Amino acid sequence: MRLFLMIGLLMTFLYQNAFAQSESSYNIRYFAHTGGVYNNQIDKTNETNTTQINFDQAVFTIMATANFGDRFSFLGEFTLENSFDEATSSLIFQPNLHRLFMRYNFSDYFGIQIGKTTLPIGYWNNAFYRGGAITQPTIERPSFLQESEFAVITDYALQLEGQGISRYNFGYSLFLGPGRTSQYFNSFNGLTWGFDLHFEPVESLRLGYSFKHDKIPEDQAYEDAIEILGENGLMGIFNPVISEQIGITTDRERVYKVLLQNTSINKSAISLVYMEGFTPWEVIAEYHFSRWHPDEVGIDLDESVVQDDIFLYTGYHLGKLTPYFMYQYSAFVMDYPTEKIFDSSDNLYGLGVRYNFTPNAVIKVEYKYRDGHDAPFGPAGTPVVNDTDSHWAGIQIAVGF
Repeated sequence: MRLFLMIGLLMTFLYQNAFAQSESSYNIRYFAHTGGVYNNQIDKTNETNTTQINFDQAVFTIMATANFGDRFSFLGEFTLENSFDEATSSLIFQPNLHRLFMRYNFSDYFGIQIGKTTLPIGYWNNAFYRGGAITQPTIERPSFLQESEFAVITDYALQLEGQGISRYNFGYSLFLGPGRTSQYFNSFNGLTWGFDLHFEPVESLRLGYSFKHDKIPEDQAYEDAIEILGENGLMGIFNPVISEQIGITTDRERVYKVLLQNTSINKSAISLVYMEGFTPWEVIAEYHFSRWHPDEVGIDLDESVVQDDIFLYTGYHLGKLTPYFMYQYSAFVMDYPTEKIFDSSDNLYGLGVRYNFTPNAVIKVEYKYRDGHDAPFGPAGTPVVNDTDSHWAGIQIAVGF
């Protein structure tokens, strides 16, 4: 923490120097989007069918930027998003500070940034910010870029960045953070670090590689995570009732100690992007893969968790109208030395159309089909298979002003 305090003092000095030498400018923008969804889920294992229709989605975003001269800048992004409060059975607006950082550019090719920001992992995460749905081509972000038990895509970090280097538009970002592995682990022990490298071999075609290293510390308090994850999410297979049903014999506490303590987490992303080029096509292709490596002595397990995500988006501009197609494959495998714990895979196919009334107003209509396969494993490697299909349709109106 002393390092971040010293950097904060340096940024304050640079701000005072920039403010004393140049004029300042400020800008506040507002974004909002709303819409509705139809979701039909078919549980082929239990032969059940459920349908939900929701027209209560609404998000309002305030984004403030300030430039103090040519080198020093500030950005803050604050979002109000409605959610259902089960205690009061009513809709409430949940505040969320997505980004708040300062930046100082020493030159066109080198700048320093500190604060809360989206981590430079892949292309989508930084190109389309959370609150401004008007900026992204689809209604929803890819599922692997949404905050979850095992994904942190927005965090506090120090970043060193440079863009537009040479005629190939080479760019880089190096980041260092206090290490918050997931929304359930908030001890900030250890450090998170990583980098992003990208370039354009030809105009508008962007190739990139990103890497992020994190670690769940050895002394991480995990009892609260056990309670939360045991009731919700993927770790629900360790719920005693579910464990008994599928015959998992491994001691729950032992499993958690191996999987959720003293474990290194490495995440990589490869991206290929063609946007705003000289043809009507636009393409975003990303491959994200995470590997968990338990560091406990005596555990013969190179990778306890393997997660792979492939996302493909392609659209074709017809004036203001853009039809598009998307595909996403997700796989999550969890192993333990004595038995396989969990194995799941999803295939998602989507079709949509986007119409831009103006640069600051857009409507999107979208349909997605998901073929899901979840398999907690019982004794002797016998899976308890849960197969589900879902049909999802949505409409979204997004504006900026």
